[in-house]
Amino acid sequence: MWIILGATTAVVHPPSFLWFNGPLIPYALGFTMLVTGMNISQDDLDNVLRTPWVVLLGTILQFTVMPLSALLVGTVAASVLNNVGAASLWRPEYSAGIILLGCCPGGTASNLVTFLAKGDVALSVSMTTASTFAAVILTPLLTKTLVAGAGAATGNININGVALLKSTFTVVLLPTLLGILIQRFMPPESMRAVAIFTPVVAVMAVVLVTSTVIAAQASAMTAQGTVAIIGALVVLHSLGFFLGFALSRYGFKRSFRTSITNSIEVGMQNSGLGAVLAAAHLPNGALAAVPCAISAAMHSIIGSSLAAIWSRRKGED
Repeated sequence: MWIILGATTAVVHPPSFLWFNGPLIPYALGFTMLVTGMNISQDDLDNVLRTPWVVLLGTILQFTVMPLSALLVGTVAASVLNNVGAASLWRPEYSAGIILLGCCPGGTASNLVTFLAKGDVALSVSMTTASTFAAVILTPLLTKTLVAGAGAATGNININGVALLKSTFTVVLLPTLLGILIQRFMPPESMRAVAIFTPVVAVMAVVLVTSTVIAAQASAMTAQGTVAIIGALVVLHSLGFFLGFALSRYGFKRSFRTSITNSIEVGMQNSGLGAVLAAAHLPNGALAAVPCAISAAMHSIIGSSLAAIWSRRKGED
């Protein structure tokens, strides 16, 4: 709800968020990753070690289904709009941003949606943890490879993979590890006190990041172009949710509960990370970051809707 409200405000009155710029954006994302680390307990880490193949399956789906779906959506959207004479509605930066988004790890919002869907929350947290650490290497590698593979759809741009790797390390791994250390060594009483407000502040940080990206490009985005981006993102996240469930349930014969957990984990991305990395490392990054910012609202809407349906199921394992 807050993300949708922030995005709407950013479009209607951009100055509401334009003050939040420069280093404040990566700092805000770093804080959300710090909070993520503070919520990773020793039990969560032990669960990864106790059920490595289950967690590995979810992580593999995360970094195959979504990157390939993003490549498909980004190239098809550019091709279709070009063929129908509406190329002006779609910029190559949008395709590049969507591909980067697809290469990002799962977002922490997936843990809440899994809870609402009555899925396996412990598994969701474990997969978010695993994909977050894997993203340090896989997000830069996959982004550079797939953006180059998209060719004309992304304007044949070249990404500095080393710089992208350094940024991912800085804004993902370091704050997450720091959060884990804080959680481990901070006195329990202090940790409980901090836990009261850190999740709310982290959500607000994500709202600020995504809303600022949208506000910065509000004047340049047409209504038709925004609809095109939203349509592409609906397809992307729908593919993630559907394939995450179908491959888990029917391909790997996992339980229904595990399958909906994988579906949510695959379908929901760390959009804030995508927006920050796109703005910093893609050509015309402010524009490339727009699909990532809008994605935060789209995957939340789709995920919450599915959670409402799945939470009413009866007789499923």
